[in-house]
Amino acid sequence: MVVGNGLIASVFKEEYKDRDDVVIFASGVSNSLETDVDQFHREENLLVETLNKNKDKRIVYFSSFVDLCTQKREYFQHKLYMEFLIQDSGNDFLILKLSQVVGNGGNKNTLLNFICRKLKRNEEIIVYKKAYRSLIDVEDVKRMVDIVLDQQDNKCIYVTVPFIEKLLVKEIVNLVAKWFGVIPKIKLMDVMENDFPELEQETRFMLKDLGIVSKGYTERIIKKYTKCLKTRSY
Repeated sequence: MVVGNGLIASVFKEEYKDRDDVVIFASGVSNSLETDVDQFHREENLLVETLNKNKDKRIVYFSSFVDLCTQKREYFQHKLYMEFLIQDSGNDFLILKLSQVVGNGGNKNTLLNFICRKLKRNEEIIVYKKAYRSLIDVEDVKRMVDIVLDQQDNKCIYVTVPFIEKLLVKEIVNLVAKWFGVIPKIKLMDVMENDFPELEQETRFMLKDLGIVSKGYTERIIKKYTKCLKTRSY
């Protein structure tokens, strides 16, 4: 069973739509800048309803990795509360805490889509000198879910993937600009910095099992989705 119609839901639809042991819950708030409480309540109500109706199934939920720069945002506090509701429900679960998911489509407010919009409009991009970000391919997210569900006997699992390849935002802008064939207008700012913790050993093993190599990972994603990124309306 798959709940949702967005980017993440799309890669699970075909294989998981008829499974009677797992619910892929991919209908949450996807804009990390969201502040509308009605949107948060919509996800909360749908999640609670889904949990109550599927007590015999494992819930797969996609949360977000929180760093020191984002932990106070309403969106990230909301995500933590959704995790709490799942843990407190009595359902078996798999919760993935991820960096920014990339694919064909998705929320127009993500970092990558923001960069693409600015490049297409030939606008200046303000970049914090010491701010790091990480992208993850939505197809790799599905592969992670597949491998955890297949290999893990534990019925309540957290998987945290704060990064596969961590890059300065400036580096990500330059990679996108490279595949767009343009020169970006970057304005560097000194305020705000962040970094990521080291990957947990279990996460390292999972990435190794999936054959995911960190070096060059971000550019491979951008290259893969360049056609969609170029033609998309922002």
